[in-house]
Amino acid sequence: MAKPERIRSSVTVKLMVVSAVFLIVPALLYGRFEQADAERKQLMVTNLQIQGRLAAQALQEKLIAAGPRAPVEAQDLLDSVSRGELWLKLLLRPADDASSYFYIASAPHVTAEQLSAEREALIASGQLLKATESCAGNRPLAAQFENPTGVTELLTSLTPFHTEQGCWLVVTSYPEDPVIASLTKPFSSAPELRWAALFYIIMAVLSVWAGLSIWQSMRRFGSLARRMSESNLEPSARFVDLTPVQELQPIAAAMDRLVDTMRRAASAIREAAEENAHALKGPVASIRQALESLRHGRPEDVRDAALAIDRSLQKLDGLISTARRIDHDIATSIAEGRSIVDLSALAANAARAANEQQVDHDSPKVDCKVTPDLAVVGSEETIETVLENLIDNAVGFSPPRSTVKVTLKRAGDRARLSVEDQGPGVPPDLLPHIFERHFSTRNGHEAQMDGQPHFGLGLAIVRRNVAMLGGVVSADNGPDGGFRVVVDLPLAYPAR
Repeated sequence: MAKPERIRSSVTVKLMVVSAVFLIVPALLYGRFEQADAERKQLMVTNLQIQGRLAAQALQEKLIAAGPRAPVEAQDLLDSVSRGELWLKLLLRPADDASSYFYIASAPHVTAEQLSAEREALIASGQLLKATESCAGNRPLAAQFENPTGVTELLTSLTPFHTEQGCWLVVTSYPEDPVIASLTKPFSSAPELRWAALFYIIMAVLSVWAGLSIWQSMRRFGSLARRMSESNLEPSARFVDLTPVQELQPIAAAMDRLVDTMRRAASAIREAAEENAHALKGPVASIRQALESLRHGRPEDVRDAALAIDRSLQKLDGLISTARRIDHDIATSIAEGRSIVDLSALAANAARAANEQQVDHDSPKVDCKVTPDLAVVGSEETIETVLENLIDNAVGFSPPRSTVKVTLKRAGDRARLSVEDQGPGVPPDLLPHIFERHFSTRNGHEAQMDGQPHFGLGLAIVRRNVAMLGGVVSADNGPDGGFRVVVDLPLAYPAR
């Protein structure tokens, strides 16, 4: 069952089917249209032939009634039955001369010289020879004839009949206008067919081109994905650069975001592994040193060794908690995927929750100024962790009855979040280390590795989560004192 399903879902197979349809359908329709066009032409020609025969019959009655005066009155009689675009030619083969016809009259009128030339042209066409076989009845025609003036006519009937004067021949024709001309031309030369074929070819080319574009884009996507999976190098190409199809751009952008998330997650995991290995060496070395004192030290040193082991175990416990929380954040950013998140609403909610937790009247207050409808791409849990850590850190360092300012605004194609407190700030020489794990100025620089889980975790987690979201974070001291952290995140809907 798997193979038929693959065939049904294959873009290549569907593209081949579409191409086959565009080749087969014209062949099927052409025969039908050609048959319908032939029937249309036959009906029109039959109608013209009937009109010519009726005119010839009317003229025949008038010529018979005219008797011996018929050759003299022929032109007037011919004009009396001529109607519209119907052209009439009247020829006579005298009873005493069975060798040839004489051109007697025509409608519309032509000069004597043209009469002679036109008679010769009619004889050369071979139509008059057929009429001499029997000077009776009516012979329907649908033949082209170019008269001496260069005008092409469609001969529709030859009507011979006998009178005392001889064998009369009435030739009916129509000047070749676009409609008449279409009756003698093959269906393949019709302008409508050529235009239809042109539009059909354009439609076929555009359809196949669109299918090929999608097919080529999918192949490029697959090739890029294979290169990413088979090589440790990060290719410079991105999925969004590999497709000219506008409708595939959102898919390509989502794939690029996924790849970026995986790369940042891989970088965060490597960095966390290095940091954990480095941080674990300290407490492990302390435990080893304390055990050495227990083995070879004096009894009075046992208490100091036990305290050292206890502190090292607390530090290990803090490191394990830190590693677990950071790994959990990395896993969350991958497992939950990336969606459009209303950063404005999350920031306002985080500030409101922080104020609700301050039950003491002297506690710092959070003042939040947020530009509405600023959305970013990420997971709500990851962004909420950033907001909670920044606000908790600012409130923790703020003096009583002070204000923590939370500001969110648009900065170009990014959303800029600023959290500023009125605390003591950070010594300038320590600012480069402020986002390192287990670094804190809460109890002085020497307390940065005391093993307490809350020491130095908040801003380190902020830096890690912001990097996972594709943003940047920075920190500085305010011009009037206090400490400020600024986070820039790419907007989901950049300004155009």
